[in-house]
Amino acid sequence: MKNFGKLNEAVLSSEIKNKWGGIVPGHALDGNSFVLWCNQEVAEKIGIKVKQFDISTEDFEGYLKAVKEFNQKNNKQINSIYFNDGWLPTYALGLQVFSSLVGDYDKLKDPGYKEAKIEAWEKTLKYFERLTDFEPLDPQWSKIQYGSDYNRILNGECLFMVNGTWMYNIWQDMDSVNYKKMIPLELPGMQPSKTYIGEVSIPWTVPLNAKNREQAVKFMLYWCRPEVADEWVRNTKVRQG
Repeated sequence: MKNFGKLNEAVLSSEIKNKWGGIVPGHALDGNSFVLWCNQEVAEKIGIKVKQFDISTEDFEGYLKAVKEFNQKNNKQINSIYFNDGWLPTYALGLQVFSSLVGDYDKLKDPGYKEAKIEAWEKTLKYFERLTDFEPLDPQWSKIQYGSDYNRILNGECLFMVNGTWMYNIWQDMDSVNYKKMIPLELPGMQPSKTYIGEVSIPWTVPLNAKNREQAVKFMLYWCRPEVADEWVRNTKVRQG
């Protein structure tokens, strides 16, 4: 990237400095996306073939319906979606369905597009109401502590989990066999969308002339391990980069 090391004065505006307490921590480079994680083995057991791309809300509704019918027929209790008290997948799912209805990023941030956005939210909420007919969640989901049972979907107790792309690293360390069952799918939309839900984090660094550089590097390496980073974000609601 040409002249990457030379920050434009506009970047160093007082508005930016005030936002970060008088400092400029750096460019937001560390990005990830939210995906619909799927256990392929569970999908095969239920008898469905899931799409990896261009999943419509009708497709997703059909997957949840298939799980309910499978449970009723076989007296099983496979949950369609992993849910707990610390991470609500409706956040990412809802935003993606909503943004697909709005259309593109310019309209999403345009205050003049207010009425259409209200209508899009109403359609999104009605869609989620419809999904409840398929009983996709564990009845005791509110008692499940976040991070305590990541292996439920690996063990075949759930079909889907909505979470970040970083989950692959966590599962890889947790279960070197069953993590291979997991594949990331695009989140569903009501129509093709030019936007996709994700987020970026600001990368923090240890200066070369830091007084305790060696200890700081060790701390950063520990702090940024997937399992530690994930817990930090859930408990503090702050990205550590």
